[in-house]
Amino acid sequence: MRDNLELLLSADRPELPEPSLLGWLASHCSPADLPAAVRLAASAGGMAPHTEWPVISDAAQERSAARGARQYLSVLPQAPNSQADGLGRLGLPHDTALHELTDQEVVYLMPFLPGPVIADMRWRSVAAVEEAVRAEVGWYATALAARAAPFLEEQSRMRIVELAGQLDERWRRRLTELARVWAPWPSAAVELEASHPSFPEADHIAARLSTAMVEEVCHRVISRLAESLEVRPRAYPPGPVPWFPFEELDPASPSTLEDNLSGPPDLLGDEAPGQLSRHVSTGVAETAQPEVPLSADRCLEPGTDYLFWFEIGGEQAAGSIETDSDPVVMPIGDLTVVLFSFEGHIEISEGRDIGRLALYQDGQVEIHSAPAGAPVLGARLFFPIRTPQRSGRYRLRCHLYHRQTLLQSRLVEMQVKDGAPIQAYALAAQVDYTSGTALDPLTLAELRPLTVSVFVNDNGDGTHAFRFWGGDDIKAQAILGEGELQNHIDNARGALRKASWGSSDAGSSGPPFRYDNGLPVDYTEDLIDLACNGYRLWASIGGGFAEAGLPPAGTASPIKQLQARLRRPGVIEIANKVSSRMVVPAALFYDHPLDCGLKALSVCRVALDALRTGVDPASSPCFQGNCPRYGVRSVVCPSGFWGYRHAIGLPQSTASTLQETSLVPAHGAPYIPYTDQPRSVIGIADEFAGDHTTMMRARYQGRIHTDREELLAELRGSTAPQLVYFYCHGDLVRGIPVLLIGGPLTAAISYEQIADDMFWPDTRPLVFLNGCRTAAVEPRHAMTFVDAFVRRARASGLIGTEIITYESLAAEFAESVLHHFIDRQASIAHAMRTARLALLSRGNPLGLIYVAYAPPHLRMKKV
Repeated sequence: MRDNLELLLSADRPELPEPSLLGWLASHCSPADLPAAVRLAASAGGMAPHTEWPVISDAAQERSAARGARQYLSVLPQAPNSQADGLGRLGLPHDTALHELTDQEVVYLMPFLPGPVIADMRWRSVAAVEEAVRAEVGWYATALAARAAPFLEEQSRMRIVELAGQLDERWRRRLTELARVWAPWPSAAVELEASHPSFPEADHIAARLSTAMVEEVCHRVISRLAESLEVRPRAYPPGPVPWFPFEELDPASPSTLEDNLSGPPDLLGDEAPGQLSRHVSTGVAETAQPEVPLSADRCLEPGTDYLFWFEIGGEQAAGSIETDSDPVVMPIGDLTVVLFSFEGHIEISEGRDIGRLALYQDGQVEIHSAPAGAPVLGARLFFPIRTPQRSGRYRLRCHLYHRQTLLQSRLVEMQVKDGAPIQAYALAAQVDYTSGTALDPLTLAELRPLTVSVFVNDNGDGTHAFRFWGGDDIKAQAILGEGELQNHIDNARGALRKASWGSSDAGSSGPPFRYDNGLPVDYTEDLIDLACNGYRLWASIGGGFAEAGLPPAGTASPIKQLQARLRRPGVIEIANKVSSRMVVPAALFYDHPLDCGLKALSVCRVALDALRTGVDPASSPCFQGNCPRYGVRSVVCPSGFWGYRHAIGLPQSTASTLQETSLVPAHGAPYIPYTDQPRSVIGIADEFAGDHTTMMRARYQGRIHTDREELLAELRGSTAPQLVYFYCHGDLVRGIPVLLIGGPLTAAISYEQIADDMFWPDTRPLVFLNGCRTAAVEPRHAMTFVDAFVRRARASGLIGTEIITYESLAAEFAESVLHHFIDRQASIAHAMRTARLALLSRGNPLGLIYVAYAPPHLRMKKV
């Protein structure tokens, strides 16, 4: 953290502070220095290449307005909201053609250009960044990249990463990170601050210092920036003064910056940048008195309207019905609260089941949108609900999302009884899913918002619910009977087994694997059989949609709406509590129209040609959502499988079976940190030693273990790994799955050796279970290891399989996934999809058997 703060204020750098600091300075400086900061931002907010950038004044305008200092805004030009505004902001006529603009001007206008025009302008954005890099103006290159990145395609991003190598370390790393930004920035100020390497760490440290100290730091920087401009700051000490006068601070004072930086880590608190520890409170109120929460011990009247409320604050709100009063760490930014109903339970009005909040760095919460007709009281969201006509205990489910990622799911129970008597725990809300993902602002900006989040859980009445959330485009739920769902899951996995060894039976420890004998296999027949089973599984969910409630007349059915939303490649999470019954083979979902009753089904020739050319199939029309045979029900296209079209992750709840408070990574982001090279711990069966394990050891700095005790000792050691890799056998001992490394006489590794003795809260490694010729890593048994490694030992995720696998497939798939995940730092979900497609291009569809029990955005990151 100190390195980042000194990048802002170091005495060792002779050049002036970068103008891209001015938005932050306008937010943190004293009221006396704010006029100077605004004047500086106006001066630096032009278009002179390498010295000025309009976003600087836009950011200063936002920060000044947020402080209530609107009297200074007349100094700054109005920030644009459209292409015409942007041209006016640049002092150009509104009908100016884009080809008349400089590359830098095009970059500034990128957020306001229509999609087809952006596609033609991307090369100019890259050209502008390249010019800044060649001029060795790092702050300008990163500011341009921050503006353009959300609108670039993969090739342009790769070029920016190449250009970053020409800059020094501080700007190289930031430019590389910006090349992975997909989402538009929420504001100019956030965009500008993300472009500078000092944030958000400097902001986090500033929050720990006294106001006077922060203002003094800002004064020094503003004064240095003002040296070359006609802006008079307040009194400044004469003579050469470093940006931050460390020598002027009293070393004996506990409030000095030096002490705050060099003191024990807990002085900086447990919250990472961009996070706050907050309490979530929920409750019920009468419609006539929304400001008065009902007691948690008060029953509700049958057939009566009430208000369910949701609030985020610094402490538990009075009248909260939460069963757990502990605070949770959550990300700064927009949060969405969504209610889902249970059939025959609490009624939720359609269109009045979604509310949006914003959580700010200072802890303030603001309502962005409330359910229609609901009261507005402070930062508390109210949702109209109605109790059933009969007495009983009824439920609803409340989800909290951030960028369409499910952060929490809570089950809300309400006792309904005539006369509304007092009864212990009549009203209760319990969190039963926690993602454990808290994100810093730059990491958030790097991530694409999820296309769809799916929460799968047991309703407790013999049915299962699939609850879909895709932002404003889709909110739906499907309810399926347990037997119905399990039959389709079993049939889907049976189809995978049939493709693998010719029989849908569970098999033995050594079935004859069809793709392991070097003989050619017509994989198109396997694709057709897999597609039919995957389509039946998908269609069963569609039936669940219909049972949950039909859409208004004249609109597409929910299943069709979802298919349309998912036509193009996306990022999907399928969240659940740790239960083998809740694990669906999502990679096998097939959602293109298909009629398996037809006698002659064929595989899409366009997709097959793309797979055979050697070109990345992900870029071909079919796998981009534009299959020319889409809708032809006699044609199976590989792109119809979710596993080939989407990046999928199955994040697991970090709330343990003991209902302990969930932890988050120490670094607060969905990445696995490493310094020089990722470190691995590898456990193998004796017979699997060979080229694959030798490569793994050399590439990922791992030691190969065939001795159980040595492996366990290293996993329990003080130096935590980033990757734990098992290439081994497994077994079931009295129905309990175990892992077997070494020889046949070696003792097994079971749940208790992992759960009781291993804990990796800092590195949170990825665990890869490549258990060959064993059913111990299939979902019905693998969830034991998910619970041990993810919830207990705090691994970030675990990779397993849907069915038994074999050695050559296991080695090939692992090498491909880890190459993209570690060497190329792709997200785990994208690495899995890329590995599946690579395997398919070689005529093997069995990449579909692998599943990542991890957040889809999880990645490795050098820090």
